[in-house]
Amino acid sequence: MLQRIGDELDVKQPQNIRLAQYLLVIASVTVLLLVSEAVLWSLGVPLVADQGDASFGFSSDRTVFVREGDVFRVRPEVRGTVFNDTRFEADKPVDGFRAFVLGGSSAYGFPWSDKQAFSGILDAALQRSRSGPVEVINVGGLSYAMHRLSILSQELVRYSPDVLIIYSGHNEFVERIHFANVNAESEVMRKVRRGLAHTRLYSFAVQLAHPEPAKASEFLTVQRSLTHRYTTEEKEEVAEDFRAGLAELIATAHAHKVPVVLCTVPANLADWQPNASLLATDDPKHWQQSFAAGKDALNRHAAEEARQMFEEARRLAPGHAETAYLLGQACEALEDYDCARRAYADAADLDASPERRLSEFNAAIVAAAGRGQTPSLSVLDVEATFTATAAHGLIGFDLIEDYVHPTLKGHRLIAKALYHHLAQLGVPTLERVMNDPELDRLAVEAQSAGQQRSAAWFFNQGVVLENAGHLDQALKAYANALDVAPDYFGAIGNTARILYERGDRAGAAKYIGMMAELNPRDVGGLVLQANVALDEKRFEDAMRLLQTAIEEDPTRTTPWMMLGSALRDQHRPEEAIEPLRRATALDPGHAEARLLYGVVLMETGRFDEAQREIEQAVRLDPSAARAHLYLGLVHENQNRLEEASQAYQEALRLRPGYQDAEQGRQRTGHQITGGSPSP
Repeated sequence: MLQRIGDELDVKQPQNIRLAQYLLVIASVTVLLLVSEAVLWSLGVPLVADQGDASFGFSSDRTVFVREGDVFRVRPEVRGTVFNDTRFEADKPVDGFRAFVLGGSSAYGFPWSDKQAFSGILDAALQRSRSGPVEVINVGGLSYAMHRLSILSQELVRYSPDVLIIYSGHNEFVERIHFANVNAESEVMRKVRRGLAHTRLYSFAVQLAHPEPAKASEFLTVQRSLTHRYTTEEKEEVAEDFRAGLAELIATAHAHKVPVVLCTVPANLADWQPNASLLATDDPKHWQQSFAAGKDALNRHAAEEARQMFEEARRLAPGHAETAYLLGQACEALEDYDCARRAYADAADLDASPERRLSEFNAAIVAAAGRGQTPSLSVLDVEATFTATAAHGLIGFDLIEDYVHPTLKGHRLIAKALYHHLAQLGVPTLERVMNDPELDRLAVEAQSAGQQRSAAWFFNQGVVLENAGHLDQALKAYANALDVAPDYFGAIGNTARILYERGDRAGAAKYIGMMAELNPRDVGGLVLQANVALDEKRFEDAMRLLQTAIEEDPTRTTPWMMLGSALRDQHRPEEAIEPLRRATALDPGHAEARLLYGVVLMETGRFDEAQREIEQAVRLDPSAARAHLYLGLVHENQNRLEEASQAYQEALRLRPGYQDAEQGRQRTGHQITGGSPSP
């Protein structure tokens, strides 16, 4: 018996010792962590959680508003950047009226102030129309689209609103790109990261990894990307997401008995060209001839001839956005404004890199309200108001500052329409309804009081001027933006790009250096630095910069394409294949990427694959003489001499005197005729 007890004691003793050792290790680590936290706190290391929302508003875990005494106010890290510095009473007055205006940068008031935006004018008008307190609270978020607005609404309904006013539809493609990146992370990892963000040890590690964090842009925190080309199917997916987000927002509001006013959103149709076009046609040569003839006729002010040519080009390639836009210009010149309106609307919808709402979004807004207008859910057709006001019904720069943001006049129109809409619904009850002349005077007063020329305003003017091709004036506007805010990253980047593309390498170098200093991991800045390195034949530096750009954002086409091109320039075509394959996979409609991919396939002896890629490049851009040249070369390598000769002749037609194409034509002609000199 004693032996057995001893045996048991012998077994238990090591277990107890091991347990004590484990507890000692845990206690030591805990003490070390606590001491580290205390030391880092004393050194003033800020928490990641206090510096920003790691989920960028894609999670309901973090509110936009925080309580500061007697008011709720936009939290500091997004105040004045993503949202206006907005506040409202924590305890809503019994007789008070509270409206939240939700949307993207147009609702925010960009490039104006929130006082000049339609929300500020509406606030002033309602205050003069009722004796009780009025709060029209601007919650427009830069780059916010319907998905994040539906999340935001879950917070706002807790603040006892009398109505939610929704003005959204332009950011769906911007938000989709960023949401895809956020959504790729598992929910468990998101929760772990959010927890770590409240520790100073993790925050210190982040600070070491990123010693020079990017300064918040005054314009966008979720950057726009115009590199992706969207197919019709992808656009429908975005539209479905929009409808789903809208339905969720309405359901949230109705669950809390909060009325909702949905606004359709107008865009600049007449004065803003589409960013990108996808060409799908069975007869690219005929299309190219019709398209080129239409442009030539338009330049000669032969509007009827231009119209006929563009109508033929549209028949051959109905999905080509630029053709639709140029047809609109021809119709406008002929004073056929109905034709122009339809063509401009089609051009916006067909834009392969859309930054404006699709017509389908406005249709979804109207459909969401059903058949009738009720105080609980109604639609205000702002687009119809703008169309009725615009000259000949063609919405352009008179009402839209750039591509989507209303001018001051546009904001006045929206405010007046909303005021009358709310008065008609009885939300709120007004003691006196102002007439239009009174509203006009009040709107001008409100906008004059808030008049300012911010860096954002100058930057936006630069974007408009650049889009219109007025590069000198655009550079002046960007310079004015930098006078107001020397670190305005968008103005620095656009200035650097324009100067570089003009060949002013010395001028560009200054701004490229500023980009690198402010945000060394900005993809646009890295690409510009890589371009400079390639110009100087510093291939290793260029590839290092491009690899960093790819690490920062692997969804961008340009760094992949440039990396492949750099490898080819170093006579490394086998290595160039993979980055160029990635570029074409990211953007199947990128003609230059397709061509480069086809060229390296040809140079590595993969002639059939090369033919497919180069033919696709020709279909995407039939006017590119270089693409026809390489199509001739690949056919020549396949011993398809007649087809090679035709491709060389087309290259010469597009670029008379093209020496490489002429040599190819003579070479194939010589072989076809069995040694006889070609004509």
